[in-house]
Amino acid sequence: MKFDAKAQVTQELKFKPLAELNDGISLGKLLSVEVHNSDADKNTGTGEYGGLSIPRIVWRFQQNKADSGDPDRFHNHVERVINSKMRDGTDIAPDTLNSLYESLWFRIKHMYDALGGQPISQKDLDKLVPDETAEPADRIEQFRKLFEFFADKFNTGKNDKMLAKGEVLAMKVIANYGDRKFYTFPTFVGQGFLEIAKFDKQGRLNTTLEIKPSESIVLGAGAKATSPSDGGGADELPDHIKEMLAKQQG
Repeated sequence: MKFDAKAQVTQELKFKPLAELNDGISLGKLLSVEVHNSDADKNTGTGEYGGLSIPRIVWRFQQNKADSGDPDRFHNHVERVINSKMRDGTDIAPDTLNSLYESLWFRIKHMYDALGGQPISQKDLDKLVPDETAEPADRIEQFRKLFEFFADKFNTGKNDKMLAKGEVLAMKVIANYGDRKFYTFPTFVGQGFLEIAKFDKQGRLNTTLEIKPSESIVLGAGAKATSPSDGGGADELPDHIKEMLAKQQG
């Protein structure tokens, strides 16, 4: 037995949205945008990426403190390579796969636009769209190219400085759809989930972001919100696609 002196045994604290503050909308700042790589576990998932180095793009945010004595809290938003197969190895239906790709793109574009990114030509974007029919290794490299392109855009997009550097951001951070075990941005952009914060003369947050009746800022099984059929204003996507989107983010 050998003890690891460098072992990390504690986890950092995650965002904690509070209903009494800004109607549940969190405030924070963007710390970094990076592309990380990890090896797919051959014993889990579909196996289509087994043994390959998998890229993911990570936006790291730090929450503003309501009180100076509060602990530091962080939120990592991750976009990952999209699987083309289910866990049992069957192909994901083309319409569902298209929704997954489109939703990933809309989330990235929303964050980029909300933080003041400069327009990107359609010609450049067309070169970055991963091909869902490509071989796994080729598809991974296409996603890597896409993620590295946007990591660079977020980090040097304005006068060679990170977008919204030093700005206070308003963020809609909610319990994930389904089991509500972790905090995340909404899987579907809808009316938005991120913006540069604006305040009125009284110092109150002036924002169009809102927590819908179909959403919750409380974790746990007891935090179930109203369903789409209850008129809660839920995402305009079928439940099975929302569940798959949540798994892609989780």
